[in-house]
Formats: sequence, C-alpha cells, structure tokens
Amino acid sequence: MTVRPLRFARGRLRPLVGASLALISSAALTAQTPAAAPAPAAQEEVALDQFVVTGTLLPQAADASLAPVAVFTPMEMTAFGAANAAEALRSIPSFFGDASTELDSNGGTGRASANLRALNGTLTLVNGRRSGGFSDLNSIPLAAIERIEVLKDGAGAVYGADALSGVVNIILKKDYDGVEFSTGYGATTHGDGSQWQASVVAGKPFASGKGHVVVVANRFEKDTIYADDRAVSHSSDNRADGGIFAGSSTFPGRIDLTDGTQLILRDGVGAPASLADYREFDFNNDAYDFRSTAPSIPGQDRTSFHLAADYQVSEAFQPFVELTHTRQITDNGLAASPIFIEGDLLDAAKAGPYLPVDADTLDLVRYRTVPLGNRLDHFDKRLTRALAGARGRFLENWNYEIAAGRIRTEEINDLMHDVTVDSLLPEIESGAFNPFATAATGTLNGSSWDNTAALLRAERQGRVTDTTDLDMIDAKVSGPLFALPAGDLMLALGGELNRTRLTREVDATVKAGELLGFGSASESESRRTTRAAFGELVVPLASKDHSAPLLHALDFTLGGRTDRIAARDLRSGDSATFNSANARAGLRYQPVEAILIRSSYGTGFRAPTLGNLYGGSGWGYYSTVDPLHFTSGAEIPVLTSANSNLDPERSRSLSVGTVITIPAVKGLSLSVDYYHTKLTGTIANAASFYLKQNALDQGSSFVPGDPSTINPDAVFSDRIFRYSDGSIDYLDVTSMNLDRTVSDGLDFELHYRGTQTSLGRFSHTLAAHHVLSYDVHVLPGSPAESYVGRFIDPYADPMAPGSVPKWRGYYDLTWSLGDLTLDAKLNYVHSLQDDPAFVDLDGDGITGELAATNQGHGNDQHTIPSWTTFDLRLSYDCSKLHRWLSGVTVAVGAVNLFDKGAPLTLGAFNDDYDTSLHSNRGRFLYTDITLHF
Repeated sequence: MTVRPLRFARGRLRPLVGASLALISSAALTAQTPAAAPAPAAQEEVALDQFVVTGTLLPQAADASLAPVAVFTPMEMTAFGAANAAEALRSIPSFFGDASTELDSNGGTGRASANLRALNGTLTLVNGRRSGGFSDLNSIPLAAIERIEVLKDGAGAVYGADALSGVVNIILKKDYDGVEFSTGYGATTHGDGSQWQASVVAGKPFASGKGHVVVVANRFEKDTIYADDRAVSHSSDNRADGGIFAGSSTFPGRIDLTDGTQLILRDGVGAPASLADYREFDFNNDAYDFRSTAPSIPGQDRTSFHLAADYQVSEAFQPFVELTHTRQITDNGLAASPIFIEGDLLDAAKAGPYLPVDADTLDLVRYRTVPLGNRLDHFDKRLTRALAGARGRFLENWNYEIAAGRIRTEEINDLMHDVTVDSLLPEIESGAFNPFATAATGTLNGSSWDNTAALLRAERQGRVTDTTDLDMIDAKVSGPLFALPAGDLMLALGGELNRTRLTREVDATVKAGELLGFGSASESESRRTTRAAFGELVVPLASKDHSAPLLHALDFTLGGRTDRIAARDLRSGDSATFNSANARAGLRYQPVEAILIRSSYGTGFRAPTLGNLYGGSGWGYYSTVDPLHFTSGAEIPVLTSANSNLDPERSRSLSVGTVITIPAVKGLSLSVDYYHTKLTGTIANAASFYLKQNALDQGSSFVPGDPSTINPDAVFSDRIFRYSDGSIDYLDVTSMNLDRTVSDGLDFELHYRGTQTSLGRFSHTLAAHHVLSYDVHVLPGSPAESYVGRFIDPYADPMAPGSVPKWRGYYDLTWSLGDLTLDAKLNYVHSLQDDPAFVDLDGDGITGELAATNQGHGNDQHTIPSWTTFDLRLSYDCSKLHRWLSGVTVAVGAVNLFDKGAPLTLGAFNDDYDTSLHSNRGRFLYTDITLHF
C-alpha cells in the first residue's frame, strides 16, 4: 500500500457535503408537518435492556446484570461520528488510561486496544470467545458488528485470565435479512486526513427459515496527518510554553571532538574545508526538530470480510460457522534516520578526501539520512478467524453449545528507508558520500560527492514477522435444576481448552541491529496452553409473583472458574505453570419495581504473556528525563528483556450500584455505580524505576553537573550505562511485578427517552465517570503514589497508568421528526496535572521532577486544560421523496465541530498530546449514504 499524499484538496469534500446538505434541507422542509409521525423504525428497535448481556453464563436482560453494562449498536456508534469501534468506545466515560490507539505515531502500529478505568485489565471477546488478534478494535468494521457490550467490572470467574477490570464483547452479525450498501467520505477542514469507506451487508434466510447466512465486505482508507500541520505538535521545542526542548543533537553538519567539544557548521557553510567553518553547538538553539517532517496520525488501509451461517437440523442440533478475515496496512513514519559515524565508518571518513579537522581530534560525526525521507514502519497485518460449532436444546429446556476454531494473526513489519554500516562504508571510502556536508552535492579537494545518490545506493531494509495461532475449543450447558417458589434455580457449566503459539522471525539485518536508525530484535517461539472449567448458579429468592413489602425481587448469583495455564519457550525448553481459582458472588435486589440495587464481588487473574516470559530482548526508546540531568533531549535507548520469573497479576473487585426508573416520567432512568478494585503483581517495565531509585541512592557526595561524582555503587548502577560525560548510553531492564494498585470511583448515567410529540421526539443521555482514588505501591511497604488527576505518559514512565482524569463524561441529545434525525453530543475531559519531569516554567533547565535529587525546585507545574468538543450528525431517510430513493438514507456530520485542538501536554511522547483521551485531528466533516434493498 502507498498512503495517498497528505496535501488533500479541500474541493473534493465540498461538493459532496454540499449536495448532501441540500438534500437534507429539502427533506427537512418536507418533514415539517404537524402530524405526529411515528419515530423511525431503527429508533424503536434499540431496546437495549432486552439484550442478553456479557458477564454471565446464563441468559438475563441488561437491566438484570450484576454490574454496569453499556451496549452500543452500529446506529449509535455512527451517531457519535465513529468510523470504527475504537472511536466509539473511546467515548465511554470510563475508557481512559494507557492504551494503544490508531492515533499513535512514535511506536504506533495502527492497533487500538481497550482499557477501562486505567486498570489495564480489559479482556476483548468476539461473540463471547477469545478474540486473539481481533482484540485490535480497528480490525472489525462497524458493518459487521451487531452490537458491542461493555462490562465495566472484573469477570475472571466467567472468562478467566485477562478479565481483571472489564470486558469488551464484540457481537458480529448473524441473522441480517436483506442487502445494505453504505459508503462514506470525510476530511478535516485543515485540508488533510481524508477518510473513505464502503461496505456491503447481505443476509438471507433459507430452507423455510431454518437456515440463515450473512456476508459482510468492507473497505476503509485513511490518509496521514503530519505533526507540522497542527499547532500542538508542530515543534518538539516547548520551552516557550514552559516545557523542554526534546529535539535531537544528531543531524548533518555536526561533529564531536575528542576533548568533548561539540561543533556545528556555521550558517551558510554547506561543506567544511577546515575547523574555521565550525562553531560550538548549542543544544537549546541548534537541536534538530524532528517533528518538522514526522507524521502525527498514521495512514491506514483495511479490507475486511465476514461470513456467518447456521442451519437448524432440529431443535436439538443447529450447526453454525463463522469466518472473518481482515487485512490491515499501516504506514507509520519517523524522522529521517539518525546516524553516528563511528568505528569503521569514522576511520573511512578520516581517510577520505573531505576531512575538515585533524584526524586525531575527531571523535564522532553525526548525520541524518534526510534525502531518504522519513524512516518507515510498514505494518502489513492479516487476521483470520474461523469457527464451527453446534447449539441446541435437550431435556426440554436445557441448552448446550460447543465450538472449535482458530484465529491466526500474521503481522509483517518492514523497516524501511535506512542504511547499514556495511552499505554506507563503501560510499564513504569511494568519496561518493561526504559525511561532513549539509549540501547534497559538491566538489572539494578535487573530489565530488552526491549524498542523495550515495544514500539511495546504500538504502537497506529489515523485516520482523510475528505470527500468533490461537486454537480453541469450548463447551457449555445451561438450564434449570429445579423450581423454587420465586423461579427456577438456574445452572451453567462448561469447559475451555485453548492453545496459543507465538513465533517471531527476524531477518539477519534486524537481528544484528545493523539498521542504524532502528533497534534490534531477537527471534522467539513459545506456546501457552489453557485448560479451564467454570460454572454459575443463579438462585431466585423472591420475584414479583411471590413478593413481600420491600421485596419485589431478589436473586443471588455464584460463579467460579479454575484455570491451569502452561507456558513453554520452544527454543530453550524453559517452562512455567500458573494455576488459579476465581469466584464471583452477586446480589440483585428490587425493594420495589422502580428501584434495582445490584452488587458483586469477584476475583481475577492474568498470567504473564508469552512475550513477558519468553519474548527475547529488543531495543526501544523511552521518552524519559535523566534524573541526574546529564542527558540532553528526552529519548533514552532501552534494551528490554523478557523475565521468565514473573508472577501472575491478580485482582479483587467490588461493585455496588442502583438503577432507578421513575414511573411518573416514562422513559426516565438513573444509574449510579460504585467500584473498588485492587490489583496485585501488575507487570511493568522497570526503566523509570531504575533511574529514580538510582538517583535517590546517589548519596551526599554527588555534585549536580559533575559526572565524576556519580556513585558507582548506587542501586541499579549495573543496569544504567553512562558515557564519561555522564550522559546515558542505554538502560538494560527487565519487567517486574509491582506490589499493588488500588482504585475506586463512580459511574453515572441519566437517560430520558422522550415521548413522541408534534415537535418530534427528544432523547437525552448524560453519562459521567468520577475517579475517587488511584494509588500505586511499587514495592511492598513503599508509600502510595496517587495518579488521580494526573498525566504520566507510560513512554516516559512505563509503570504509570497514563491519564486518570477526575471527571470524564458526555451529554447526548437525539431529536427525530418523521424521517429526519439529529444527533448532538457534547464531550468533556477534565483538566490534568502534567508530568513535572517535562515542565520547566522558569527556564532554568531544571524540571520539576528533578527536585528529588536536589537539583530542582519542585515548583514547575503545568495544568493540561479541560477539553470539550461538540459533535453533530443529521440524517434523513429519503424513501418518501421519490420511489427511486426508497431505502436511501443520507447523513452529514461533524466531529469536533468547533475545531478544538488537543490540549498541550508537555509530558506526552506522541506529539505533545494524550492520544488516549484527545485527538490531534481537528474538525472533521463527513457524509454517509446508505442504501437498503
């Protein structure tokens, strides 16, 4: 795939939006009749409280769940202006904290993951089963989704490993009847970020309704947005806003001398002939601003196909099959490759015709491969899910289901637009490449160079291929054991067996770390097998037919699950086994019909992943400030290794809530839920922990600014490697288990579905999340560090949870009149305290975080302002306009209508804003057309 050029012509959007607006305007005039027309059928079909919910093994309605469950249909998600499931789910107030998003540039792969309440323990399912690579929320198109159910509570007793803090269950279409074609196009008013999609959904019953088949095909394309085209991300120099300059000291025209002097070419000098052509390098004014060319939101292409079919041979036997395939391509660029010309390359430069200084005084030449363009991470991911099974009824009213399937994920990462030592060396030796010049071509000392041509000849690429195979089989039965006065005692039992095999293949270039602008990676091959048994019992103690005063209904639920997970490194033979038993108890009480009180308590666990245990080692960069303040800039090389001695993560979750309906006001309901979650053993990268603890252990003999006083015996000194000037060469780290994380908070939702009037129907939803506490204890006995109302980027501190806003919420208004529907949504994110490690308001070069080493004042604080955006969508069913328009629905909309830019976040690694909470896209206008046959 080649991502289309970014400079999008705005004229392509205007005619399409204009035509759609004109059509809807005329339709609105036609619709303004005083008759009280019924609401659109689609509106009437969304009976959310009738869906069978996630988080239980037994059928029950959404209003009977023991924990808050949010249900989203494609109609609701598109009303929010979402083009994919990730965008829709990020609107949920309890979605915050560290999570991969398709907005990530540095380190982004195009993947989007779920994270509820910043607890980083959300399990993603597809049709109630393990999702494998389809946990990437971008991998399934909206057209294939029937609904998404979000359980905002731990469910380890139901789903086993990974369901520590919540579950996202993506339910795919299986019984659609008819044909639907939809297409949509949009772009930002900044003239970039164009987006296009088209999908076809076709479904039909057969054999007199005993069977059904549905097929979905989708194509999606999105263009790149560059950092330089947005105010918040256009520069890596944030000093004017109270931050630091996180630029780079590596670019053409730079050399270091053996006495420690750092030099840069004087203005106007394209190629040096002598030392006189240089001046001293000043990082604060001369550093390279890598954001001038880097992308901010990567482009992505996706093609998806989904098929589901079933056939009822008899009531006892209904076989079914499911097949889903997605190919997703993401191009993510980094600034041109930085090169340290040292070793053999430096020897060749010293022997070459362009040497401008005495060879004995030259220590290092710095360069950046600007003529090759940005380094490119090209991700080509293919995901296939195939499942077959059968369900049916036996013994009159017992149900069973059994299924087996495989999910295969293959991701090829091509590392492009870079060079190696071996490819660049002959170009320097021949004189075709001048490593000292900023000018692309020239002649000096009788020799001529063409750096662009030389770099193109020296260009090399590497490849990393990750393949994951998930084989699974499960079975469950459910039904009534016997009748009680208040109803049937219900029981569900089941078992599950799944095996995951993970393989990483690395070509020789990457394995050896030869690409000068990318890190190295090692090969690995490992396997994990899970065997589980589970059960759930629902005991009705009172019902509306056998109620007493203040005892309209009372149910008790008890569930349990045992898991045995065996992990093995297939290369070394190392192995580990994790056993876990988890339980969940819940109570559902209605004193009167209008008031529901629900509570649950459960435990969960997550075994270390195969990558945690046996993933080998690899190089990466962390945006971490050196606590000893010897390293300029913000990126530190980190060699991360797997740790086969990790313990599993465990959780304990308590949830208590109420749902109140007001009989006097039809359609009005209020829900309030309190949660308290304790996580132990959270697995985290220890890079920032090493640095902080080492800084605190320096002792009284340490003198800021004097590298000779660094304490070699301070804790973790054997993991922190520094140059003679004190600057960090790299860190050597392994993952570790944290002691515990404790958090509690409140979820609120007020919903009013208005009645139909001559002015139409107005529906209102107000939803909010409030975090009461979020405390992390790194080690047993260590003091708690509170993250409430703070932003700490996990790229800077891998132990941090990301953003934890005190408040987050939205207000949604839907108005319908005849065939016209207007959706308006106000989104709100509370302000946050920025990471003090990147705040230097007084400009003294010492950030607030460095107070711990007696180098700073601790007064450097920056508040990330609250962020409020407004989305609008107007749709019209054109069927009544003309018979040729029967089944045609047209919509236009705006996401972030008032073009509210992402708030400046000085501690954010990705373009100075938090990609998990905010967006750098700006105002986005779009139009959709749907045809029903």
